[in-house]
Amino acid sequence: MSKKSNENPPNEALGMIIGLLIAVGASIIFDSIPIGIIVGIVVGSMISFYSRKPNKKNQ
Repeated sequence: MSKKSNENPPNEALGMIIGLLIAVGASIIFDSIPIGIIVGIVVGSMISFYSRKPNKKNQ
């Protein structure tokens, strides 16, 4: 792992919550639960890694 990822961890809680909401919405829209689960996992992972927690050392 790189030094940056250790200092600035991903925000997993935000990714899980938004991914769950998007998974439910995608399941309803596409009328298929497996597609909703896959979309929710992909979107939740992207959100958790792109919304990094702020580094407490720099604040």
